Amino acid sequence: MIGDTNIFITNKDKMLGEIEIMIAEKTARGKKRGWEAVILMLLYGIHHIKINIFEAKIYIGNTVSISLFEKLGFEEKTRSEIFQEITLEKIVDEKWIKSLESNFLLEIQSY
Repeated sequence: MIGDTNIFITNKDKMLGEIEIMIAEKTARGKKRGWEAVILMLLYGIHHIKINIFEAKIYIGNTVSISLFEKLGFEEKTRSEIFQEITLEKIVDEKWIKSLESNFLLEIQSY
């Protein structure tokens, strides 16, 4: 295992999910594995959990992770200098779903 990705439902009424990614294995970084894992997890959250809004909370100094989520369409929602954390947000819409799905020629199935 090189890392993990998770979704935490933080507001069930809004179906808001906090997504996170961690690539612990340094030799696995910079190879688009995190990119692929996040997209697959986003699609799983959309299609199987019915997430409407995603948030990513990231350490301000983690520019690689911030860039990944910005490239996926997330925008800054809040910034906390006290906690050294930035919160990025993305509201799910059909155009974005199609953009995510265009990265893969596969179907995510429940198990």
